[in-house]
Amino acid sequence: MPRDEWGTRQYSKIPDMTKRVLYLATLLCVMTILPQSSAQTPLAKNLDVIRKSVVFIYYRDAQGVEQPEGTGFLLAIPLKRDPARSYLVLVTARHIADPAWLCLPAHELIAHFNKKQFDPAKDESGIAELPLSHQQWGFPDDDSVDIAFTILDATAYEALSSENGGLSISQLPSASEAKSVEIGSAVVSAGLLPGVPGAKRNYPIFKFGNVSSIPLEKIPVPGCAGTPRLVTEWLIAASLVGGNSGSPIVRTAPLGETGRPFLLGVQSISFRDQTGEFDVAGMAPIRYLVERLREIPGGNADLSIPGDVEVEVDVKPTTTSAQPQITPTTVPTPH
Repeated sequence: MPRDEWGTRQYSKIPDMTKRVLYLATLLCVMTILPQSSAQTPLAKNLDVIRKSVVFIYYRDAQGVEQPEGTGFLLAIPLKRDPARSYLVLVTARHIADPAWLCLPAHELIAHFNKKQFDPAKDESGIAELPLSHQQWGFPDDDSVDIAFTILDATAYEALSSENGGLSISQLPSASEAKSVEIGSAVVSAGLLPGVPGAKRNYPIFKFGNVSSIPLEKIPVPGCAGTPRLVTEWLIAASLVGGNSGSPIVRTAPLGETGRPFLLGVQSISFRDQTGEFDVAGMAPIRYLVERLREIPGGNADLSIPGDVEVEVDVKPTTTSAQPQITPTTVPTPH
């Protein structure tokens, strides 16, 4: 069981019939991210884009054996001076990249990518590994937010020959889109499932759900020495389990309406009901990541959102979070 299964709470269980209705409604609602083609349905294309952005994060145990830890995803941020090149950002939950944040034991982390070329009948493995021990992590200025990010080195990434690619910056929400999200809004996520991460390949498991609550106060979770830690979270009605931490949570269009999907947040914590099942999860809102990315030195990251004004944020310089190494790379984003 991954070490990131750290948040448990009690609440009333959602009826099975309600979960089936929400699941089916979400399947019908996922809208097009990419231009349509006859080869794939809009749903299949959307899920494929999300799948390819997801990487699995492992750690080495005391015997040096790799164990599944959690999930991360890639975000491609184009350069203002050269839009064909991008900063490739790996995003995950802070309690994975910075376990001391919750007084968890530190381990060497390794990211697993899917190789571009893989023949399951001939190849022993379709996974390319990228050690994360030397990565410099950045965190939101608000210390209550469970988000971490690091900018990958271009040479190291390209040497992986990976099929994984970053979600386009266009999949970040505009100011008006962010304000449109409400309780009941449909979401989809993909991440590592404990027990079946895949031996030769990463196989992200998709989960479908809805925004359940948007608290106006911080939520207590188990912290250091038994002291609760207050974190900034939205609550998502979906069975997101330990191992899903760090997964992207994408907003989809309501039933019967048109609209584009956009990245809503990062999966953070999981809550158990009275039977021990995971039915509700905590999500760290993506706007805190956007605030931090705007502080990338040099001002060359293009974080403009097509079709609307920039995300409304209050950017404040930070002295507590380390600046990541800036290494733009020529990485084609999905299109």
